[in-house]
Amino acid sequence: MGEVAMARSFPTLQPFYYLDHFHEMIAFLHEHYPDLNGETEGGFLRVFDGLSKNAQALVVRMANRQGRVFARESLRYEEIGEPSVGLEELALRKLVRRPEGGDLRDLFAGITKARLLEFLVEARVELRGRRSWAKPRLVEVACQECAFEALEGTRLLDGFVIQGHGEVLDFLSFLYFGRATEGRMQAFTLRDLGVLRAKSRDVRYKPRYAEVGEARMAFKHARLKREICEGGLERVRELARSMTEWPAKRRDELVALLGGRLEKGNLPDEALEVFEHSEIHPARERRCRLLFGKGEMKRDEVRDLLKVMLDDPSSDEELLFAEDFYRQKFAGIKVGRLTRMLRESPVIRIDEAFKDGSERAAANYFGSRNLPTYRAENHFWMTLFGVLFWEELQDLKPNEFDPRPTALLDGSFAEMKAEAIVRKLSLIGTEAASGLVREVFENHFGKVSGLFRWRKDDEALLVEFLETAPAEAVVAALRRIVENPKVNSRGYPDLLQIEGGKVRFIEIKAQGDQIRRHQLVQMQALERCGFEVEVVRIEWCFDPDQEYVVVDLETTGGLSEYHRVTEIGAVKVRGREVVGTFQSLVDPERKIPPKITQLTGISDRMVSGKPVFAELADEFREFVGESILVAHNVPFDYGFLRQEYGRLEQGFRRPTVCTVVGMRRYFPGLKSYSLGKLCREFGIELEGHHRALCDAKATAQLLMMMNEKRK
Repeated sequence: MGEVAMARSFPTLQPFYYLDHFHEMIAFLHEHYPDLNGETEGGFLRVFDGLSKNAQALVVRMANRQGRVFARESLRYEEIGEPSVGLEELALRKLVRRPEGGDLRDLFAGITKARLLEFLVEARVELRGRRSWAKPRLVEVACQECAFEALEGTRLLDGFVIQGHGEVLDFLSFLYFGRATEGRMQAFTLRDLGVLRAKSRDVRYKPRYAEVGEARMAFKHARLKREICEGGLERVRELARSMTEWPAKRRDELVALLGGRLEKGNLPDEALEVFEHSEIHPARERRCRLLFGKGEMKRDEVRDLLKVMLDDPSSDEELLFAEDFYRQKFAGIKVGRLTRMLRESPVIRIDEAFKDGSERAAANYFGSRNLPTYRAENHFWMTLFGVLFWEELQDLKPNEFDPRPTALLDGSFAEMKAEAIVRKLSLIGTEAASGLVREVFENHFGKVSGLFRWRKDDEALLVEFLETAPAEAVVAALRRIVENPKVNSRGYPDLLQIEGGKVRFIEIKAQGDQIRRHQLVQMQALERCGFEVEVVRIEWCFDPDQEYVVVDLETTGGLSEYHRVTEIGAVKVRGREVVGTFQSLVDPERKIPPKITQLTGISDRMVSGKPVFAELADEFREFVGESILVAHNVPFDYGFLRQEYGRLEQGFRRPTVCTVVGMRRYFPGLKSYSLGKLCREFGIELEGHHRALCDAKATAQLLMMMNEKRK
């Protein structure tokens, strides 16, 4: 019999679990922010402490929901009971109130579309042709055509309350979670249910901000950022008019976002005015492009701005833009540096079946030529950085739900851990660095890092890299990350090659790919550090030496989610030769339906005592190796294989070729492309049809015919 999937059991939450979570959060804030006792937040918390348990529960229930307008009936919870008593208590303490004139938009946005339509009918608003409109559009109608006085006498006002302390609660949540979003308290619930990892006892949490005043400025920035990204175009234009009142710190980020929204809204002149409030990248690039689009009269202004950027670039990426743009627009060089670099890079030819994984294909290409090559990209550098500075990063985490240290986002890591950084970097080039990597993997493997995902193979790769690469180059590259972790966490080359005592980084570009500017920035930076870096292009082609594994499966039914494999047959093909075979009956751990036995000849008796798939999984994976997987209707066989490996909590991924698709392409016009009909058409032996190895051998003959055409 097959395994029965057991439903996952979760702990039972106590009735007021969410209130306990709120008190836990507040206790953390009191511990780390002793200056949280001011008039606003401190005043609210003192009032909150004086409430009855049910009233406190109502406050937290509302805080965990979207918006700040609530129907009284929607606040009825089993553990709280009738909400009216608690709401009266909250009204007396001014924590909720009846809707007022300034609440029109929030009130209309907070009710359902059906209820909004009912109100518009009561208010005698003309709805002909409007009932099908989207709710936001109806909200605009209600705000424009209804005065607050029109609400008096309707049921709308009496049925709703307004949360009068929403911004305070938003700020307290921001102080803990660091995000200006609603509903963040659910993270506590997921932790208690075991969905999120429980708090680590050996982690020392550091408050996100040095003091509440700093947090308040960050909160304002986060609210503005959210409004820019999520607000309508008219709201974005309002924000543009208030830019000069924004906090100067991190204003450049808001300017870039705001200008971008205005550009997308087809308001280039207003976007240009916004971009003029920033003197760094990307605002200056956007100014250049928008000014150049205005024609000849702005060319001198563009040229002058480019010269400023060339003389004093705010970043490497801005310098690359200014150089390329100046060459193309003012020096008559039409091909940019990125395009020219790509055109001049060396080419490797790889079988087109690998198109869905160019980096992996290139790594296999080099590996088959005795050049050990590894997937690197951003993961490699973040793992190296995170492992070497594991200890220094652990006491900078703001709470159990945000594993990425805040110091990596605000740029303070280098200053806060200056002595430790010097000490750790001095180990590079010595055996102590490799020892440190092994120690961290041994003692901390699998713990949440916030920077990278643990992979068992990375330990050996990091050790080999540290023992092979020039120490000065490694130190220089790590120092760039230390000094600016936020910027230098992306854009790294795809592959790392270690061979003959040398290290090389390779950026892979397939046909149609472009080199992005931030990728060139990282490649040039690694070269300045002392590494060899190269761009390699892939040309997709037919490779006559490519190895294929042609597979056929027999199963208990057609759906991989519910059925199992009963037989595997596979042949390995190189050129026009079969160089290996694999065949085994498989115990599906369930009954084989009679109609399947009639079709395949495989019965319960035949598979009794045969290996289950788990016992064959490693052997079959080794047989496939790095080959391309081929099948007649490959989605069927590949889907079953991935499902079987998935049941073992293993991945299985290979490039595939379908002989149904290939035969239709290279041998068009046939009446049928079923395996049996194709074999009769081309005289291919098929004596044991619907037995795995027989069908696999026949399919291999079709593959060879296709490959002759592909040449």
